[in-house]
Amino acid sequence: MRELENAIERAVIIASGRQIELEDLPAAISEAGLQREATLRAERAQAASEGRSSKLEIEVPSSMDEIERQAIEATLDYTSGDKTRAARLLNIGRKTIYRKLEQYNGKRGEGSDEQGDQTS
Repeated sequence: MRELENAIERAVIIASGRQIELEDLPAAISEAGLQREATLRAERAQAASEGRSSKLEIEVPSSMDEIERQAIEATLDYTSGDKTRAARLLNIGRKTIYRKLEQYNGKRGEGSDEQGDQTS
């Protein structure tokens, strides 16, 4: 129990105000999370290959930005990374997918810059 408390305290310090990501956690915890993500991706791809839908679990409360991000990433998993098909399934423009992915990657790399670069 103390090890978990220490891991959480450490992650809060590393995250410094932004959402805690898997990279902020100790290897044992983050590896389990990464393994879960890989399993979910494989299940989504399998569902698509079998012509059936896949469920997306949303944690509440979550911001609309986070829900949107999860929906886009899950749909990309479902389409095996085909951005054009994912955009069609989500009923948004292909350029929007590229812009959103760039925005998400920037947030992961830059920390808590919530405003981000909205001009691109």
